[in-house]
Amino acid sequence: MVGAAPLLENLLEQVLTECGREAALESERSLRDLCRPSVTPGVGDLDGAADRLRSVPTQTIREVVQILTMRFHLRNKAEQLEIASINRDRERRATSETPRAESIAEAVARLAESGGTLESIAATLEKLEIAPTLTAHPTEARRRAVLRKQGILAASLDRLEDPRLTPTEQASETDALKRTLVELTMTDEVRTERLDAMDEVRNGLHFLTGTIWGVAPRLYLDLDRAVRSTFGVDAKLDAPTMLRYRSWIGGDRDGNPRVTAEVTRSAIKAHREAAIELYLEALETLRQHLSVSDRRRPPSQALLDAIEAGGDIDEDRHTRHEPYRRRIAQIADLVAASLHRPEVYDCQRFVADLELLADSLRGSGLSRLADGGPLRALLVRARTFGFNLAALDLRQHSEVLGAAVAELLQAAGVCDNYVALDEAARLELLRAELRTSRPLTPHGAEFSEATASVLDTFRVARDAIEHEPRSIGTFIVSMTHEISHVLEPLLLAREFGL
Repeated sequence: MVGAAPLLENLLEQVLTECGREAALESERSLRDLCRPSVTPGVGDLDGAADRLRSVPTQTIREVVQILTMRFHLRNKAEQLEIASINRDRERRATSETPRAESIAEAVARLAESGGTLESIAATLEKLEIAPTLTAHPTEARRRAVLRKQGILAASLDRLEDPRLTPTEQASETDALKRTLVELTMTDEVRTERLDAMDEVRNGLHFLTGTIWGVAPRLYLDLDRAVRSTFGVDAKLDAPTMLRYRSWIGGDRDGNPRVTAEVTRSAIKAHREAAIELYLEALETLRQHLSVSDRRRPPSQALLDAIEAGGDIDEDRHTRHEPYRRRIAQIADLVAASLHRPEVYDCQRFVADLELLADSLRGSGLSRLADGGPLRALLVRARTFGFNLAALDLRQHSEVLGAAVAELLQAAGVCDNYVALDEAARLELLRAELRTSRPLTPHGAEFSEATASVLDTFRVARDAIEHEPRSIGTFIVSMTHEISHVLEPLLLAREFGL
């Protein structure tokens, strides 16, 4: 992607001129010229730049800052594309004997060279758990609208690299780049108001449903190819689900009063809605692909039984000899119904239904359709993301949890002043309570707002786990100094059947 940065900046200057921003562009150029070092290392005429700024209207300064910001983001995007291009070049030069450095293929080859077998690699993978965690990072100020347009820019630049493009096609792609740049120049880079908690959740979903959703199946396909390249084309590794995602967004309430129990409930709901929408799109894609006719290759009896048990579906007469399409339509109906009635269908059954499709295809001699393409990708995603995309971790400060336990124990008549106890006495009390199963919350008891919020959070976690066990991840206690700080949330969890 050599030359992407100059191309983008040249096009940016063209569209700024077309949009009547030539004066601001000229001011920005002159300031950059003043700040540019005349010798290396060194700095430019910063005093001259400061003098120039004193005479520039505030509105022009705003426009100059916007142009500089856009240049920075465009250069950053060009650099990302250049890195991707370099990695593709390295991949093209790689062989089974010399795989690309730092790739999955190299890792598998090195394991084999050191005496590793397919069985030992499989055993190692069984112990592996990779759990990237999303957080509401305060430095990410760019709006989703800006991120999406930058993604469109990257796709256009990638298409321009295609040597097969005709001059007309190149001109069309360049025009598309210009239109996107105009949209970017006319879009506010940052929000006019501070994000609320659900805005942060939606930002996290932007990445989960985009790049992360897209890349997860590729990791397992890379592993498959690496195994075949190293151990032979017939080698097969039934890799476990090593990769799952977590998120603190909507669950991290330590010092953030905006993250309430209701926000956590809404975050879980938003994750589920996004997952169901993605699965329905993927099932429709799969339905289009698996047009296998029973007149050409009969399916398994297990698949026919599942179709029969699934009942009537709203299919047209053209698919009566296409059992896979019929079953996929039934699965899609169940997935859609589970959005508002989770008890109807869960991800465990979803995975089992997809595996049944794959088993039937393999039994019919169509392993290529089962072990690759949209069915394999959908199975990987179902195992990786579940019906919740990412497990929500809950986080709270130890002092808040301790105060809630103190109120709960007082209301139950167990201890009037838990906070005043020393650590040894606290541990004795907590351990005794954890050995029992009796509830502590009296009927109709009223608690402080802070304690009520803590109890509501555990209630939300219980409800979420009942519908989707993987929807909640870890409860994180910040500022833990004593053993009691760990036992306190355990007591609260036990109170809600967790």
